[in-house]
Amino acid sequence: MTHTPLKVLGIGMLLLLNAPSFAIKPVQGAYAGVFLGPTYAPSIGFTVNPIASIPSLSSPPGLLFRETVATALNISFDQLTSLLSTDVPSKLTYSVLGGIGGQIGYRFCNNYRAEFEVFYNNNPFSELKIGDYIAIDSMSSSPTFHIGGDTNTGAGMVNIFYDLLMPNNDGYSAIAPYIGLGLGYSYVQNSLQFHYGSNTAEVTATGATPATLYEKDFTQAHSTYAGQAIMGVSYFMDDFCWLSLDLRYFTTGTTKTTNPFNDGVFQRKTILYSAMIGFNGVLDFG
Repeated sequence: MTHTPLKVLGIGMLLLLNAPSFAIKPVQGAYAGVFLGPTYAPSIGFTVNPIASIPSLSSPPGLLFRETVATALNISFDQLTSLLSTDVPSKLTYSVLGGIGGQIGYRFCNNYRAEFEVFYNNNPFSELKIGDYIAIDSMSSSPTFHIGGDTNTGAGMVNIFYDLLMPNNDGYSAIAPYIGLGLGYSYVQNSLQFHYGSNTAEVTATGATPATLYEKDFTQAHSTYAGQAIMGVSYFMDDFCWLSLDLRYFTTGTTKTTNPFNDGVFQRKTILYSAMIGFNGVLDFG
């Protein structure tokens, strides 16, 4: 799964390279476009010590939470209490989902493009691993205990591209590799939920699952600068329109995020690897 964006880019480039080639002369001036594609987000590493730092876990609902976790993971209550009473290295991993966006740009001097881009990306959490043997899935086999949540990223970027236009007869080849760099500003929201409770709901004829009695929600958001590097290939359908397929590396500045599982904070960057397919067209105002 971690190589999904790279596989998409490789397959797309093979298709484009086998497409018929003809001479084109890209029109200079303003253009607009849209793009979308799958995105991979690296896992988040941190330490867990919830029982010592979250008083509510010693309350009756908190005790139910701990008992539910122990039952779902098939370990004793005392084992869980002992484990979570000390700092334990942990990891939160993501599912591959994707992003969508659009841009308005301007082509000049044949090979150069400048554009303003906005995009939105979502990656759901897939698993929380605590220590060496506790793994909590987003879709647990126990309907009374699982995690939920995701990371949502929105950004506005200013990008500069260089198109490698290759001479072909009286114009250029319809296939043109390109590279780009972008700087901008991002808004990132992380939301992690724990769903837990007792198996007290009656299962109906429609197969309804037992009710979740409690939910803990840790949500934090921050804004910071962002940068990205882009490499890809364009296929010009004519002088006015082109398809694009590229691989993108996006990163934000380092931010301090409150660790919901202990008394401290941890520093992290939001990093995204994506493969985007796009369509662009010249804005012809007559």
